[in-house]
Amino acid sequence: MIKPGYIIFTDLDGTLLDAENYSAGAAVEALQYVREEGIPLIFVSSKTAMEILRYREKLKNIHPFICENGGGLYIPRGYFEGQVEEGKYEVIGLGAEYSMLRRELKEAASRMKIELSDMVDMTDKEIMALTNIRGDEVPLARQRGFDEPFVIRSGDPIGDSEKLKFYFQERHLNIVRGNRFFHLTGNSDKGAAVRLLQARYQEAFGSEWNSIGFGDSQNDLSMFKAVNVAIAVKKPPSPGHYDLDIRDFPGLCFADGIGPAGWNKEVLKLLKEKITLSKEK
Repeated sequence: MIKPGYIIFTDLDGTLLDAENYSAGAAVEALQYVREEGIPLIFVSSKTAMEILRYREKLKNIHPFICENGGGLYIPRGYFEGQVEEGKYEVIGLGAEYSMLRRELKEAASRMKIELSDMVDMTDKEIMALTNIRGDEVPLARQRGFDEPFVIRSGDPIGDSEKLKFYFQERHLNIVRGNRFFHLTGNSDKGAAVRLLQARYQEAFGSEWNSIGFGDSQNDLSMFKAVNVAIAVKKPPSPGHYDLDIRDFPGLCFADGIGPAGWNKEVLKLLKEKITLSKEK
C-alpha cells in the first residue's frame, strides 16, 4: 500500500548497484525496510527501460521508473488507481529522438575531429569489457530511445567533452557524464522527470511527500535539484571518494560508504529516525 510520507529516487550504477558487479547485496536490509514501510522506490538511471525492467524483477520493485537519464518515464498502468495491469506501462517520452541524437553526435565528432565511439558502434566484447555487464545483457543496453552513450578515444576526454558540451548547447542538446560513458541527451534530464513524477504522486495521494535522492555522478545533479534531500554515495576503490563534479552541490549530504553499502547505511539512518518520530506524533 502506498502512503504519503517518503519517496526515494535513486540512481542505479554505482549507487544502489555495485559499480563492478551490479549487485545490490550490500543494500538488502534497507531495501527490505523500504518495502515493508510502503515507501515508493523509484529507479532513475541512464540504463534503458529493458535493463531496468530486469532489475525491478530482481529487486521486487513495483514502482514507476525513469530511464536513459530522464528521457523516458514508465508508470505501471493502474498504479495510481490501485489496480495495476501486470506488464503494461504508461510511457512518457521526455527526451529527443534517438536517431537524431546519434546523427548529431557523429556530425559533431567529424566537424571537431574528436575520436569517439558510441555504444551502437562498439562490439559486444568492448561493451562487456567497459561495463562488466554479461553478454545476455548487452542487447538490452543497446535498446535505446532517448539517450546516446559514448566514450571519447582522444587523449583529452574531459577537454573534448567540454567542447562538445558547448557545441551542443547551441543546438539545445546536453552532454552529461556518468560512471563509464558520456551521454548526449535532448532537453530532458533526471530532474525534469523526477518533478513530473512527484506531481503525479501529489495528485493521487496528496501533497505531503518528503523526497530523497541518491546518486554518485554528474548526471545526478539535476535529480539532486528536484528533491528535498540529496545524498551522494562514495565511488570505489576503498576507502572511497566523492565525485569531484558533485561534491560542491549546495546542501548535499554524504553517505558514509561506497555505492550500495553507503546507500544502505544512509537509508536506514535517515528513514528509521524520521519514521519513528512521525509515528510518535
